[in-house]
Amino acid sequence: MLAQGLTLTVDQKAHFDAFGYLAVPDVLSSGEMAHYTETFMDVYRREWGQEDFDPRFAQSRPGASGVRHQIIPFFAKDERFLPLFDHPALNDVVEQLLGEDCLAMTPGEGFVAASDSIWHTDSRAPEPFQSLKVAFYLDQVDAGAGCLNVIPGSCHADYSARIRAALEGGAWGGVKSPDVPMSTPLPSKPGDMLVFNHRTWHSSFGGWPGRRSIMVNYCQNFTERWHSTWVGGQLVGSVKSWGSPLFPEVLLKGATDRRRRKLEKLMEFGL
Repeated sequence: MLAQGLTLTVDQKAHFDAFGYLAVPDVLSSGEMAHYTETFMDVYRREWGQEDFDPRFAQSRPGASGVRHQIIPFFAKDERFLPLFDHPALNDVVEQLLGEDCLAMTPGEGFVAASDSIWHTDSRAPEPFQSLKVAFYLDQVDAGAGCLNVIPGSCHADYSARIRAALEGGAWGGVKSPDVPMSTPLPSKPGDMLVFNHRTWHSSFGGWPGRRSIMVNYCQNFTERWHSTWVGGQLVGSVKSWGSPLFPEVLLKGATDRRRRKLEKLMEFGL
């Protein structure tokens, strides 16, 4: 099956802008999901030397996102992921939200969760700079059973500051609580695409160890000097954390103009 593009409706774009997240069902076909799941597991076994998920190994990477196995940049680990990087629907959505000249901050994350993820944001970049994450879950995740939870509207600075003060002050049980009253669960089945602003408060509770996902991070193109400074700092931090180049040349192998445009400006950082 040929990959198809995707045009967001006015309502979908307004939803993302207002609430900081968007769920788009059935973006990838069952055949595509089977292909990427098989590739995921091949990389998993090759990189970690395990047939099955081992939470003890994952404990080397605790953090707000929970104890997990994680590989960055994931798409560089197997060329079979590159069609996902080039997928018309993925590219159409991020370009409609961030602009046609948007950039791929992290070309793929392979993520296997071992625990809950507390309430947190992925960025505190000042507004109006925009960046986001796209997630494809390889396993069905449901409300209270491992799905992504978001706090709608928490991508906006004033509201985010109030949420941070409340959660870090222990309100509603604090950052480890699944019972935050304004939270919204986003159940997902394989093939669905979830998109959220990096400033949106999010979490995951009640899931089983070993649930898998593929994620990609994007940002708008730089229009002010501080944009490149901020993004460069984020990339340097990622390299320090993961200990490997973020943008190896393999990502340009057979690259479409669209993929190359999303990578070349960030590859100039030499990371």
